[in-house]
Amino acid sequence: HIEHARGLAQSCLDEARLSVRALRPDPLQHADLIEALQAQVQRMEASGTHAQLTVLGDRIPLPREVQAELLRIAQESITNVLKHARAQTVHVTLAFGEDAVSLSVADDGVGFDPEGRHDGFGLLGMRERAERIGARLLVRSRAHGGSRVETLLPRSALAALGSKELREG
Repeated sequence: HIEHARGLAQSCLDEARLSVRALRPDPLQHADLIEALQAQVQRMEASGTHAQLTVLGDRIPLPREVQAELLRIAQESITNVLKHARAQTVHVTLAFGEDAVSLSVADDGVGFDPEGRHDGFGLLGMRERAERIGARLLVRSRAHGGSRVETLLPRSALAALGSKELREG
């Protein structure tokens, strides 16, 4: 019973930390998205998980709001990997394509059922963040086959966000 209570307390503490982190106003105060993602990769390495960041394509400037939401999605994905996946390796990829910008976090962990019931708000929160910037969240996973969470942001949505930022700025 004590071990169960200890596990529950740790889980609640982790959730509280995530909630507090989500309340911070600007996760990119001193860095851009790529630097912030590299810091997340280093965090995984420090926890004993082999991690790698790959940036593909010709970089384009992203509105601050887009960078912040993409980073929060990546942070939540990484937290889930560290907390649940028992993964040995994690690949974070930021790709600047002709039609879209995508961010994916893929692991070789135990996998999960993306359609199943999940305690907590991780997947729901990531979907809401993606929708806020006009992106789609794609979640693929299978038992013992790892998981991949990809945020796909069409360039058309970027253009709309960029013009909105110019009008408000």
